[in-house]
Amino acid sequence: MQYENYLNSLRRNLSEVSRAKKKGVQLSRLENFDFLFKKELARVEGLISRRGVLSKVVNSISDADYRLACFYANGISDIMDMVKSGYSVYGVKSQLKSFVKTAEAKYICRRGCRVEVSDLNGEILVTVSSYKSENTFCINDIYDYVKVALFTLSLVGSLDEEDEGYEAWFNTYLKGEFYKIAKGYSAEVYIEREKVAKDLKSYMLTDRVEKAEKKVNGRVIKLAK
Repeated sequence: MQYENYLNSLRRNLSEVSRAKKKGVQLSRLENFDFLFKKELARVEGLISRRGVLSKVVNSISDADYRLACFYANGISDIMDMVKSGYSVYGVKSQLKSFVKTAEAKYICRRGCRVEVSDLNGEILVTVSSYKSENTFCINDIYDYVKVALFTLSLVGSLDEEDEGYEAWFNTYLKGEFYKIAKGYSAEVYIEREKVAKDLKSYMLTDRVEKAEKKVNGRVIKLAK
């Protein structure tokens, strides 16, 4: 998995949104969450310092969204650490239970979630239960591990969301971002396909066009994108 490609694109990704926000572009809740998650992930992975990272942003969003963004960012970092180092029964059990414990401690998941992990003749058997459902998985390789870890992290992160539409979005968000990581793709600014997103799209397009123009000997040269 080419995590570095995704991380290397975060600075540009965050800069685009930061410039747009300074110009007065209003982000929706989900667009703001995407910005928060990526900024926190950049901090967790040592790309930017913590000082001044989120102070201005937090004022415009709910505290719950900020805590969830931090939770998701740290969770993705932990998953990638285990992908690099390798998984074990003990490691998987410790990590998944830690996801639940951390979510409960930070009031992200208050409705209850339970994880059971056991060794079944060389296979790792994982059962994740909540008030809504019970799901059992078998881990035989690193891809199974990632699937289960993302499922658990996303479940405890979205379980308390009262709006069904938002719950579904938060529950599938990490899967989409991890797909980009696995494929070696760059991070992309999340833009909702609705009217509230048009200002951001319009600003980013204009900003890129302006940057593509450079005066050389009195002439305006269009640089290749």
